[in-house]
Amino acid sequence: MTGISKKLTGWDDAAVEDSLADPLRSLVHDFREYQLVPSCTPILVLLAVVAANHLHGDPLWLLLIGPVSGGKTEFINSLSALPKVHLVSTLTESALLSGSSRNDVIVGSSGGLLRAIGDFGIVLLKDFTTILAMNRDERGKVLAAFREIYDGSWVRHLGVDGGKALPWSGKVGMIGACTDAIEDHHQVIASMGERFMKYRLPDVDPEQQAVSSAETCYISDCRTRQQHKVATFFQSIDFAADLGIQPTRILSSLATFAALARSAVSRNAYSREIEYVSESEKPGRLAKSFDSLFRGLRVIGVGHDTAVACVIETAMDSIPKVRRQVLEAVLLGFGNATINDLQGMTCLPGSTVRRAVEELKAHGLLQDVKEGRTGRFSFNPEKAVEGEEVKTGKAERSIEFTELALRLMRGWRVNESPECRKRDS
Repeated sequence: MTGISKKLTGWDDAAVEDSLADPLRSLVHDFREYQLVPSCTPILVLLAVVAANHLHGDPLWLLLIGPVSGGKTEFINSLSALPKVHLVSTLTESALLSGSSRNDVIVGSSGGLLRAIGDFGIVLLKDFTTILAMNRDERGKVLAAFREIYDGSWVRHLGVDGGKALPWSGKVGMIGACTDAIEDHHQVIASMGERFMKYRLPDVDPEQQAVSSAETCYISDCRTRQQHKVATFFQSIDFAADLGIQPTRILSSLATFAALARSAVSRNAYSREIEYVSESEKPGRLAKSFDSLFRGLRVIGVGHDTAVACVIETAMDSIPKVRRQVLEAVLLGFGNATINDLQGMTCLPGSTVRRAVEELKAHGLLQDVKEGRTGRFSFNPEKAVEGEEVKTGKAERSIEFTELALRLMRGWRVNESPECRKRDS
């Protein structure tokens, strides 16, 4: 297991594309003519996040994660002709709200990105990696501002002795592009309160990508045409159609699982030993995000089962990559395992595997096996139901949760879900 599979069990990409509503199917086809995309899922998720931010509720934030020159920027650029969308390369605290004096203000300046956005807008951040590359203090200020902006208001304070306050309030959606460098910063971001969902772009054959890029670069104005098609598509969307969409039960269990799996653990920068285990993330924010993404998918013309599968794929991508690989190995390989077992299955260094196991054990998703040989551990479904008040009882709920985790790791076959079986009967 050298990587993470992006194909869900039973996922027939051609059949999924054929099942989409006509306007969406046509747009997906246009995307795949313009850009080499092995699966239609990233296109659906991208468009759904835009739609979800236009619906009632909290903003939805997404990071597209992929390698350098992996197509992230092209996905972001395709949305740049939409109204209320603001394309930026990077962000600083002063770029969000400017504190320039009256004498220094340039004619036509807006006073910062949030002033230009006003009550509502969507930020397209072409390179989130540049924020990660800032020095610790500057990066901390930006990430702290993001937390408050997500919640709907932010006041930037300038000067001393009271100084000057720059207030803003509104709703801001955000879609950014980032490389795997974000894995190195997971603990910092998670400890401050994670706001982003993540979607990892599927692997593309390098040779096919090189050929595709060489061919498309000679098509004049193809990027502009694609932007226009996306803008035209959203003009036809009835966002009021969201009112009749009911959330699906699987999303709450999915949020519980993903929140536990991505919860923060602080390590010493030099020894790499655990210094502090933060309280496990509660699933509330993720549950809202998954519900918003589901509603966004349904509004743009994605069927119920495909929408569930897209949300599940996004949820699993929101778990740190190494932790997910270790969970896959434990659940699918042995049921209980040693570090050496997991190292062989994941092809990762032993120290990397050991740290992931320590972090998952710290938040209770893995537990020591007390019987038989020592040094073995297994998946712990009991942690996910601590404090839950459920009619079926904790034991039954734990069994249900274990089955959920196994299905997620194998790749969810949507027609196996209890909801789908009930609907089809």
